[in-house]
Amino acid sequence: KQVFADNNLDVPTTWDEFIDVCDTLKNKEITPIAFGNSDKWYTMWYVGQFNANFVNKDVRTADYNPSSGTFTDEGYVKAVQTFLDLNDAGYLGKNVNSKDYYQVREEFAAGKQAMILDATSQFSFYTGAMGEDGYGYFKIPIPDGATGDEASTIVTGGSENYAISAETKHPDEAVKFLKFLTKKAQAEKQTKETGLPNAIIGGITEDNSDAVIAAAYKTSEDYNAIAEWLDQCVDGNVSNTYMASLQEALDGKSAEDVMADVQKAAKEVADANK
Repeated sequence: KQVFADNNLDVPTTWDEFIDVCDTLKNKEITPIAFGNSDKWYTMWYVGQFNANFVNKDVRTADYNPSSGTFTDEGYVKAVQTFLDLNDAGYLGKNVNSKDYYQVREEFAAGKQAMILDATSQFSFYTGAMGEDGYGYFKIPIPDGATGDEASTIVTGGSENYAISAETKHPDEAVKFLKFLTKKAQAEKQTKETGLPNAIIGGITEDNSDAVIAAAYKTSEDYNAIAEWLDQCVDGNVSNTYMASLQEALDGKSAEDVMADVQKAAKEVADANK
C-alpha cells in the first residue's frame, strides 16, 4: 500500500487500469509484479486463470480430461500470450526463471515490489510480515478480449478435501465426524486457533482472522466458480509439459509453440487412456 500511496496510484479495476499501473511503476524503476519461476509451478496460476477467462467451460472440461484433451481452442494461445505480454513488457522484473516464489514473496513483503499474485489462504503471512495496514488486495482484472463464458465470474484456486475410505468399518461414524468438523462453529474455531481458512460462507470474519482476510473472503463470494490450479487438474504429463514450455517461453519461446507442445502431450495422454 505504501508503494501505491507514494506514487499516487489507485487500485485497478479493469485490465487497462492494471496495465497503466504497471507502466507507471516500471517507468519509476519499481518492479510492478513480484514473480519467480525457478520451480515452474507459479506460471500455472496465471495461465490457469487466463484459460478460464478465454476458453469456455465445456471446452476446458473436455481438454482437462485425460481421455479427451486436445487444447486446440485459440483461447489457450491467447491465455499464454496474455501472460507472456506481462513478462515481455518487463512487469515481472528480470531473470524470473532464476528466482522462486518464496524469494519474491519475501521481497514483496519488504516493499521491494508493488504487487503479487497470491492465494487468500496466504494472506496471514502478509498480515504477520506487514501488518493489516501494510497491504491490500484487488480482484484479478479481466483481460481485454476475454470471451470465455465464465470470464468475469471465475477465479483460480483450490481446496483441501476430506474423504472417507470405502473400506472403513465405521462409515456412519466417519460421516458424522466430518459433519461435526465442517459445521460453522467448528470452522470458525479452526480459523481462529490455527490460522487455517475454512470454506463456510461467513465463516471467516474479523473475530477469527483480521480485517484484510475477512474482507477478501467476502469479496470471493462474488465469484460463481473456481478454476482448479492448472498443474493439479490436468494429467501430470500435460502439466509437466505446460510448465517446462512456459519456462522456456519466459526466455523467448512463442505462445503458439507452447501450445503445440501441450497439444502433443495431450494427444499422447489421450491415446494412452483410450
